[in-house]
Amino acid sequence: MSFLHSVAFAGLTGLAAIATNTIPAESRSAMPVAAIPLIREAPTDLQGALANDFVVSQQTPYSTGRNEILSISPSTGTRQLHEVSLPDTGRFQLYETRFSNVSVPEPDQVIDEDRSLSNQQIAASLSQFSIRYNNNQPAIAQLADGASATFESGQIVVRSPSGQVVETLSGESTNHSIDYQIVTDQTITDQTITDWANKSFQLAQTDTDSCQQTIRTRFYNMSVAVGSGAKTLEQAQSDYGKLFNWILTFSAKALENSTVPNSRNITFQSVACQPPVLCNEPQTYEGANEIRTDLFRLPKGRNPLVTLQYEFYEIPDRIELYYDGEMIFAVGPASGYDITQIASLPDNTNYVGVKVIGNTDSGTLWNYTILCDSEL
Repeated sequence: MSFLHSVAFAGLTGLAAIATNTIPAESRSAMPVAAIPLIREAPTDLQGALANDFVVSQQTPYSTGRNEILSISPSTGTRQLHEVSLPDTGRFQLYETRFSNVSVPEPDQVIDEDRSLSNQQIAASLSQFSIRYNNNQPAIAQLADGASATFESGQIVVRSPSGQVVETLSGESTNHSIDYQIVTDQTITDQTITDWANKSFQLAQTDTDSCQQTIRTRFYNMSVAVGSGAKTLEQAQSDYGKLFNWILTFSAKALENSTVPNSRNITFQSVACQPPVLCNEPQTYEGANEIRTDLFRLPKGRNPLVTLQYEFYEIPDRIELYYDGEMIFAVGPASGYDITQIASLPDNTNYVGVKVIGNTDSGTLWNYTILCDSEL
């Protein structure tokens, strides 16, 4: 038995989605990339809270030029969300990472016995936290209760939920940002690597290997910067300082781990570097219980109407469409055939996120095609 669906977007062109890299190996320009050190042991005991089985579950593009890439751990339920730049914005930027549903097995081990926070307060504070970045460097970390730790010129300033400064700790400055620039044409020239000496990369969307290696290096460098903040917070005397030591350690390891193939052979860079797919080009996949997340770029023009044409044979699957933080359409698990016009999107819409959830039946086969048109 097989599954087939065809997605027709009247108003879509220039697609960014999963595709096999068709550039001959001999024509690719090599990118000079620093060697990636081995995965390091976390200096702070994370008590097994950080699993190694995160699965990319969803991509949600925004009109602001940002894309949310959501990963979920099946074993722990922890949600990890990276807010990054969209492919055509010109530069790779990580703006924020957010974690939720984080469970700490022994909260009493995070802070020593001389503490003012209860185990329940510690567990609640660590259940949800975020780190915002400025020019690919950590800028501020926040706990679920509103407490924060800001990176300020080699210092980390810890504040309580009310905004009061709890303590200020000095550490090594990690402001050595490396900028990644995206090449949007179909060729990679010598200019791509001329700024290497100045620590400036070109992210070649047409060269998947170089793109993935570049992002992997970038994430590793950011994990070092976040880990440096965690090391500084080892000196912390306050309860909140010790909580931030734990979450920065957690976040640094999560950044590092996300670039290494996990138990499901998935990496962040393999998703972020998915090259564009042309209109009317069928995409075929097979495999049970698989989640595929793609970005599709809309053509320049007015009235980008979205029309979904799908055919589900005997094995039902599910498809969802996302834009600007909202699910704009969903169908399934279902079988059968239909054509549905979804909605009129704003004229400035650049991308739509598509998520396909495969059936657990090992015989499922699904493919879709994006048909492109636009009113200029």
